[in-house]
Amino acid sequence: MATVQLSETQQAVKQQCRDFFKMDDEGRKKYSRLVDEMINAKRTRLVIDIQDLHGFGGTEGEVGSDLGHQLLLSPGEVTRFLDESLREVVENRDYIKVNVEPSVLRVGFEGFFGKFQVSPRELGAWHLNKLVALEGVVTRTTSNVAKIVKSIHWNEAKNSFVERNYRDQLNPELDDKTLPTVNVMPKRDIDNNILRTEHGLCTYHDMQNLVLQERPEKAPVGSLPRSVEVRVEGDLVDSCKPGDRVRIVGVYMPYTEGNREFKTILVASNVCHMNEKDSDENEPLPEELKAIRRMAKKEDIFDQLSAAVAPSIFGHEQAKKAIILMMLGGVEHNIGDHHHIRGDIHLLLVGEPATAKSQLLRFVLKLAPLALSTTGKGSTGVGLTGAVVTDPETGEKSLAAGAMVLADRGVLCIDEFDKMGDNDRVAMHEAMEQGSVTIAKAGIHATLNGRCSVLAAANPVYGFYAVTHSVAFNIGLPESLLSRFDLLFIILDDRSSQWTRLVADHVLQNHRTGQGVTIACEADGDSAMNQAPSSSTGTRKAISVYLPHNPYEKKGQKGRKLISIDFLRLFLTYCKKLKPKLTEQAREKIEEHWLLLRREQAAQELESNSAIYINPRTLECLIRLATAHAKCRLSQLVEEKDVNVAIGLLRNTVNARAEAMESRKREQTVNLEVAAQDGGTAEEGEQTDQPVEGSPKRRKVDEGQPQAQAPAAREIRDIDALRSILTMFLAEVPGTISLSDLRTALNQKRPQHLSELSNADFEQLVDEQVNMDRVVKDGELLHIV
Repeated sequence: MATVQLSETQQAVKQQCRDFFKMDDEGRKKYSRLVDEMINAKRTRLVIDIQDLHGFGGTEGEVGSDLGHQLLLSPGEVTRFLDESLREVVENRDYIKVNVEPSVLRVGFEGFFGKFQVSPRELGAWHLNKLVALEGVVTRTTSNVAKIVKSIHWNEAKNSFVERNYRDQLNPELDDKTLPTVNVMPKRDIDNNILRTEHGLCTYHDMQNLVLQERPEKAPVGSLPRSVEVRVEGDLVDSCKPGDRVRIVGVYMPYTEGNREFKTILVASNVCHMNEKDSDENEPLPEELKAIRRMAKKEDIFDQLSAAVAPSIFGHEQAKKAIILMMLGGVEHNIGDHHHIRGDIHLLLVGEPATAKSQLLRFVLKLAPLALSTTGKGSTGVGLTGAVVTDPETGEKSLAAGAMVLADRGVLCIDEFDKMGDNDRVAMHEAMEQGSVTIAKAGIHATLNGRCSVLAAANPVYGFYAVTHSVAFNIGLPESLLSRFDLLFIILDDRSSQWTRLVADHVLQNHRTGQGVTIACEADGDSAMNQAPSSSTGTRKAISVYLPHNPYEKKGQKGRKLISIDFLRLFLTYCKKLKPKLTEQAREKIEEHWLLLRREQAAQELESNSAIYINPRTLECLIRLATAHAKCRLSQLVEEKDVNVAIGLLRNTVNARAEAMESRKREQTVNLEVAAQDGGTAEEGEQTDQPVEGSPKRRKVDEGQPQAQAPAAREIRDIDALRSILTMFLAEVPGTISLSDLRTALNQKRPQHLSELSNADFEQLVDEQVNMDRVVKDGELLHIV
């Protein structure tokens, strides 16, 4: 290869790169030691902290002339000389046996890149041919491809070998003197002698393409996540797989394919995996850490945390506590090489329409550092797990990650879970229990990580929840899938007057205290809420523990503070890192209660009042819930009081069906009492001389002349009460019932102050149920839908 004459500037940069490996401002040869470690570990890439390059070399007093700034603005030139200097250092190692080819040695970069640290959405034309750092999720990978970098040819006429080097247009070292070569192997030499290619003597490098997508939780609301193509070579091949969250440092370059317009690609020099610690952008400040530890010592910390979950939603206290434990999670265990015990907690909310299930899911999306959302009807099995896709241009098959893979170590919220097809639900079984997704299609067999917590919401199949039937019947889910959910909550629309008034007061208070949002700033507000403040600049202010004013404060609860959502997110993120261990007392308590649940279910098997089947997964569920509660106390041990909380939540799930039936009966009793009171009030009002509200004159009631308006009002109230009784009765009656039996049952359940049901009223009530598709009338029989 002909030697290229370097300019004075290039000579200066090359000398600076040589000096960099020899000098260290700390008085020790840092990178000389790192080179020795690289050779001993048989690695071929030396990772340099870009902070060590800033301030090294350059002209004194001239800003931006040091080696770090030159690397960011002209990465190809500086990287080439750093690679050459690294090879010189390795070749001069006489006391170390070098087992690697010096030509494959490369340098990579890490550290803080300032304004050059961007996301795929922020990449622009200004970043072309610059060194940038990108963070995102790998969504697609291609197979490994060999690229030739040097070919050897035998010239039989001259009895000699001919060597030729190749450079493509994606080589960052290209400049006006080093241009791309023609990537066609020569067949004849300059004298027209035949050249025979010796493929065994040629030099090849591995090459692979990736697709790096913007982190889904960082994408603005209403916008699709942006992606960028990445090329990795050499030792970086197969360093990541779909679903991995990585930070890639490389040169953002333009290139062309044939006669098409140019495209852009990131040529990587280093791939760094982001673990749980790296993904938490907001490490607590010292004052925040003190506040976290102070809060964890409070006796009612669990109640305060659950009260901060979706405070605009009234009720659902048990479901909110379960969401807190889901965010904290249990402890993941790997026993041996093949046995894995998940630490993720899965929740299922089954409820009637308009019970704020979707709002709970939306709050979790804003609260969790990593959360993805999908719907049952808009998701397929491969969309949730993964798929093998074919590139339309090259025809090459590659892996594409699904929602559960992209939500690895996070939360996946699935709304309208009951609308999902049976074949699509089956794809979730492995991911929910094993935390992995296995793909075996089109000759590709791969296993991807899907360690995420699932928060699903489902509506009953028939619109309203039939308390006399099982949960599986109401939502159409098999027991094999229901058993994978740790906790299940049946949310009913309580129609009692007392509960209705409380809900109305809470909703109206939300409207009074809420702030209006204009259309112009709505998108910006949602985007800002989804994006956590960056701590890279170190100028973040401390987060306040409580809101300055509790907008959901009720009468009699003056002075009750509400934890802010930012501090709640910080608290849960910090506590999630703990790994508490079971004490002997907690272990005995869990074992004793699990055995009790098994005995109770065996005794009540004929009654089938349990919402879920008690199996060994229930035992692991108790352990996960108790461990999560210990985390919120910042305890390293799971104690008996943690187990008691877990038992209370699990009991709520086990007895969910019985509680739903009791709630319906209690609601019916309250409604009948209210109807009786309204009836008595109306009778008294008929005998008093009171003005009709809104009438201009006071009417004088003639004692001898009966009123015409009062009986009509009473009839309306009678019909409403009987309609409520009929609705409750039909929800409890399975199958078919005759009209005569139905009328007899209604007369028996009516309040004492109401007269027997007339034929006209009975026909009116039945026709209403038929029009609402709740029953089908077949002669003298009614079929319950």
